[in-house]
Amino acid sequence: MKMSGHMARGGSLLCAAVVLGAFSVPAFAQSEAERIAQRLNQSSPSAVAVRDTTPGRDQVLGEYRPGSDADTIEVERFGLEAELTPQERRLIEQRRDALIKYLYEQQELERARRALESTTRDERLEDLIRSELPLTPEEITDIRRRRQDAIQAENAPLIRPDIKIQSVRYSVDDPEPLVVRVAKGYASSLVFFDETGSPWPIANDGILGDRSSFSSHVVSEKRNVAVFEITAEFRESNALIDLDGLSSPVVVKLVGDQANVDARTSVRIPQFGPMARAAGGTSTQFEEVPTAVIDILNGTIPDGAVEYTLSGAPGRVIFYNDWLYVRTRATLMSPPPKAAVSSPTGFTVYQISPVTHLLFSHEGDVREAQIEERFQVNIDNQRSIFGR
Repeated sequence: MKMSGHMARGGSLLCAAVVLGAFSVPAFAQSEAERIAQRLNQSSPSAVAVRDTTPGRDQVLGEYRPGSDADTIEVERFGLEAELTPQERRLIEQRRDALIKYLYEQQELERARRALESTTRDERLEDLIRSELPLTPEEITDIRRRRQDAIQAENAPLIRPDIKIQSVRYSVDDPEPLVVRVAKGYASSLVFFDETGSPWPIANDGILGDRSSFSSHVVSEKRNVAVFEITAEFRESNALIDLDGLSSPVVVKLVGDQANVDARTSVRIPQFGPMARAAGGTSTQFEEVPTAVIDILNGTIPDGAVEYTLSGAPGRVIFYNDWLYVRTRATLMSPPPKAAVSSPTGFTVYQISPVTHLLFSHEGDVREAQIEERFQVNIDNQRSIFGR
């Protein structure tokens, strides 16, 4: 490494090359430049160049102009060339590596500064996102799920009740009351019908034993539906229901039960109510309806019964104890039934003598139907179509 100066004829610019160590670059460079200028009998140079003249390199490392704050040095003059003293050359050689290291550190420092600025910007952006949206989508979803679980835990019943829909026969002379199970948050109802399946209206709101724990009201256009609700769990009480034209009230026992709810109980009173109608288009006064008729109307087939296929009209045919039971939405015209019971859903069960051909009225048409299978009948117990 060497320091050289150049002087142009009649000119005043000085060229020098200096390698520095861990010194204040501007101060040391100015001092070295002044020394070179004195040797060339010149005034202070306008710039000092730092050049690496190691064989194979020969490159300018930087520049310094007096009065500036640059970290490197370079001056340009034209003309004369001055050699440094051996002492100056050794000093420059000793400080070469330090200057190269210094310049490298400055370059790395600039890279680090730019990286830090980029990191700082990313951090500011991240802080802004956190301030505007403090929770991640996954955390928001988790919170919603937890909130939903808490609501469900608070509102869901500990026991999910079994909803019951049934039909029963009840006489006001029965020694036991009707039992209606009621659960909090659910409504239970009694629907009253007479022997012919006609609605039996409720005369008034009746009497409720514990009005602080139960409530009741009459609904439907025919006023044949009594609805009960409970406000205090597991309480019990009773109610008296007056049916129009019936001398005795229907006694109802209300039981708070969280496991079972009698949502709808169709109650058939084995008498003719004020809205009684004739069945099968006749004015026949039926005897007391057999239990099998009620069971089949509710969809229960008695033990030992056999079901047959009815073609020509919609319905089911059950043969039981030497009688035929026809469950259908059509109106039976022939043969005349011994008994008939209708449900609120439009089905009617007819009890008839064993025959193979029947006549129905359905949707305005007269339809002839027949039972396809053959069946055996006990002749001693067989009934004629005239009911003898």
